[in-house]
Amino acid sequence: MARVKGGLFSIEASGQFAQSLVFDKRGYVRQYVEPSNAKTEGQGNQRQKFQGLQRAVGGLNTVAREAAGLYSPTTYRWGAYVNSQMNSYYNDVSVQYAALASATQDEWDAAANGGGLFETSPIEYATNAVDSAGKLLYLLAYVFYVSMGDPGGVGDLAAGGAAAAWAGYLL
Repeated sequence: MARVKGGLFSIEASGQFAQSLVFDKRGYVRQYVEPSNAKTEGQGNQRQKFQGLQRAVGGLNTVAREAAGLYSPTTYRWGAYVNSQMNSYYNDVSVQYAALASATQDEWDAAANGGGLFETSPIEYATNAVDSAGKLLYLLAYVFYVSMGDPGGVGDLAAGGAAAAWAGYLL
Protein backbone atom coordinates (compact mmCIF):
# COMPACT_ATOMS: atom_id res chain seq x y z
CA MET A 1 0.00 0.00 0.00
CA ALA A 2 1.33 3.44 -0.91
CA ARG A 3 1.90 5.92 1.89
CA VAL A 4 1.14 9.48 0.80
CA LYS A 5 2.04 12.67 2.64
CA GLY A 6 0.27 15.63 1.08
CA GLY A 7 -1.16 15.54 -2.43
CA LEU A 8 -0.27 12.45 -4.48
CA PHE A 9 1.99 14.20 -6.98
CA SER A 10 3.00 17.25 -4.97
CA ILE A 11 4.86 16.26 -1.81
CA GLU A 12 5.92 12.71 -0.97
CA ALA A 13 4.77 9.16 -1.75
CA SER A 14 6.37 5.76 -1.27
CA GLY A 15 5.24 2.18 -1.67
CA GLN A 16 3.00 0.31 -4.06
CA PHE A 17 -0.31 1.47 -5.48
CA ALA A 18 -2.85 -1.13 -6.74
CA GLN A 19 -0.22 -3.42 -8.28
CA SER A 20 0.24 -0.89 -11.07
CA LEU A 21 2.60 1.81 -9.76
CA VAL A 22 5.51 1.83 -7.32
CA PHE A 23 6.70 5.04 -5.68
CA ASP A 24 10.17 5.19 -4.13
CA LYS A 25 11.52 7.63 -1.55
CA ARG A 26 13.59 9.49 -4.15
CA GLY A 27 10.44 10.61 -5.91
CA TYR A 28 10.59 8.17 -8.82
CA VAL A 29 7.54 6.31 -10.06
CA ARG A 30 7.75 3.09 -12.06
CA GLN A 31 5.42 0.38 -13.28
CA TYR A 32 4.92 -2.54 -10.90
CA VAL A 33 6.60 -5.68 -12.21
CA GLU A 34 5.79 -9.14 -10.87
CA PRO A 35 9.16 -10.50 -9.68
CA SER A 36 10.24 -13.78 -11.20
CA ASN A 37 12.06 -16.45 -9.24
CA ALA A 38 14.39 -17.92 -11.82
CA LYS A 39 15.28 -21.48 -10.90
CA THR A 40 17.83 -22.04 -13.61
CA GLU A 41 21.06 -23.97 -13.17
CA GLY A 42 23.12 -20.78 -13.29
CA GLN A 43 20.93 -19.03 -10.75
CA GLY A 44 21.08 -22.04 -8.45
CA ASN A 45 24.87 -22.09 -8.64
CA GLN A 46 25.03 -18.37 -7.81
CA ARG A 47 22.61 -18.71 -4.91
CA GLN A 48 24.55 -21.66 -3.52
CA LYS A 49 27.84 -19.77 -3.81
CA PHE A 50 26.51 -16.64 -2.10
CA GLN A 51 24.83 -18.71 0.60
CA GLY A 52 28.28 -20.04 1.50
CA LEU A 53 29.87 -16.59 1.41
CA GLN A 54 27.16 -15.18 3.67
CA ARG A 55 27.45 -18.14 6.03
CA ALA A 56 31.21 -17.61 6.30
CA VAL A 57 30.94 -13.85 6.89
CA GLY A 58 28.21 -14.39 9.48
CA GLY A 59 30.48 -16.77 11.39
CA LEU A 60 33.23 -14.21 12.00
CA ASN A 61 33.94 -13.38 15.63
CA THR A 62 34.13 -9.87 17.08
CA VAL A 63 37.91 -9.54 16.71
CA ALA A 64 37.80 -10.47 13.02
CA ARG A 65 34.83 -8.17 12.42
CA GLU A 66 36.68 -5.26 13.97
CA ALA A 67 39.76 -6.00 11.85
CA ALA A 68 37.60 -6.15 8.72
CA GLY A 69 36.08 -2.80 9.67
CA LEU A 70 39.53 -1.23 9.81
CA TYR A 71 40.42 -2.41 6.31
CA SER A 72 37.12 -1.83 4.54
CA PRO A 73 36.83 1.37 2.50
CA THR A 74 34.60 4.01 4.02
CA THR A 75 31.93 3.40 1.39
CA TYR A 76 31.58 -0.25 2.48
CA ARG A 77 30.33 -1.81 5.63
CA TRP A 78 32.75 -4.48 6.85
CA GLY A 79 30.46 -7.39 5.91
CA ALA A 80 29.94 -6.13 2.37
CA TYR A 81 33.69 -5.58 2.03
CA VAL A 82 34.61 -9.11 3.16
CA ASN A 83 31.86 -10.61 0.99
CA SER A 84 33.04 -8.68 -2.09
CA GLN A 85 36.64 -9.77 -1.48
CA MET A 86 35.57 -13.40 -1.06
CA ASN A 87 33.56 -13.20 -4.28
CA SER A 88 36.49 -11.75 -6.24
CA TYR A 89 38.92 -14.47 -5.03
CA TYR A 90 36.40 -17.33 -5.13
CA ASN A 91 37.50 -19.02 -8.37
CA ASP A 92 41.24 -18.79 -7.68
CA VAL A 93 40.88 -20.04 -4.12
CA SER A 94 38.61 -22.88 -5.28
CA VAL A 95 41.43 -24.13 -7.52
CA GLN A 96 44.01 -23.74 -4.74
CA TYR A 97 41.83 -25.56 -2.22
CA ALA A 98 41.13 -28.43 -4.63
CA ALA A 99 44.90 -28.82 -5.10
CA LEU A 100 45.50 -29.29 -1.36
CA ALA A 101 46.16 -32.80 -0.13
CA SER A 102 43.10 -34.64 1.17
CA ALA A 103 44.51 -34.70 4.70
CA THR A 104 45.02 -30.92 4.60
CA GLN A 105 41.44 -30.40 3.40
CA ASP A 106 40.26 -32.60 6.28
CA GLU A 107 42.27 -30.41 8.68
CA TRP A 108 40.54 -27.27 7.35
CA ASP A 109 37.13 -28.99 7.57
CA ALA A 110 37.71 -30.06 11.16
CA ALA A 111 38.91 -26.60 12.17
CA ALA A 112 35.90 -24.95 10.51
CA ASN A 113 33.40 -27.36 12.08
CA GLY A 114 35.06 -26.85 15.47
CA GLY A 115 34.54 -23.10 15.06
CA GLY A 116 30.87 -23.52 14.18
CA LEU A 117 31.15 -23.12 10.40
CA PHE A 118 29.46 -25.82 8.30
CA GLU A 119 29.16 -26.65 4.61
CA THR A 120 26.75 -24.91 2.29
CA SER A 121 23.27 -26.41 2.03
CA PRO A 122 22.56 -27.85 -1.43
CA ILE A 123 20.11 -26.04 -3.68
CA GLU A 124 18.05 -28.51 -5.70
CA TYR A 125 18.53 -26.82 -9.08
CA ALA A 126 22.26 -26.06 -8.66
CA THR A 127 24.77 -28.30 -10.41
CA ASN A 128 27.97 -27.16 -8.68
CA ALA A 129 29.16 -29.10 -5.66
CA VAL A 130 28.42 -27.53 -2.28
CA ASP A 131 31.27 -25.68 -0.61
CA SER A 132 32.74 -27.53 2.35
CA ALA A 133 33.20 -25.74 5.65
CA GLY A 134 36.96 -26.08 5.21
CA LYS A 135 36.85 -24.38 1.82
CA LEU A 136 34.83 -21.50 3.28
CA LEU A 137 37.30 -21.11 6.16
CA TYR A 138 40.23 -21.28 3.71
CA LEU A 139 38.58 -18.58 1.58
CA LEU A 140 38.05 -16.35 4.62
CA ALA A 141 41.65 -16.85 5.72
CA TYR A 142 42.88 -16.09 2.20
CA VAL A 143 40.95 -12.81 2.13
CA PHE A 144 42.29 -11.76 5.54
CA TYR A 145 45.82 -12.79 4.56
CA VAL A 146 45.93 -11.23 1.08
CA SER A 147 43.50 -8.29 1.18
CA MET A 148 44.11 -7.17 4.75
CA GLY A 149 47.73 -8.17 5.26
CA ASP A 150 47.12 -10.76 8.01
CA PRO A 151 45.86 -8.39 10.73
CA GLY A 152 45.90 -11.11 13.39
CA GLY A 153 49.48 -12.17 12.63
CA VAL A 154 48.34 -15.77 12.11
CA GLY A 155 50.65 -16.49 9.18
CA ASP A 156 50.74 -18.37 5.92
CA LEU A 157 47.83 -20.62 4.97
CA ALA A 158 50.16 -23.43 3.92
CA ALA A 159 51.99 -23.67 7.24
CA GLY A 160 51.43 -26.70 9.45
CA GLY A 161 48.56 -26.10 11.88
CA ALA A 162 47.38 -23.12 9.84
CA ALA A 163 43.76 -24.30 9.74
CA ALA A 164 43.40 -24.41 13.52
CA ALA A 165 45.23 -21.09 13.93
CA TRP A 166 43.03 -19.34 11.36
CA ALA A 167 39.86 -20.85 12.82
CA GLY A 168 40.91 -19.60 16.26
CA TYR A 169 41.44 -16.09 14.93
CA LEU A 170 38.42 -15.83 12.62
CA LEU A 171 35.72 -17.94 14.25
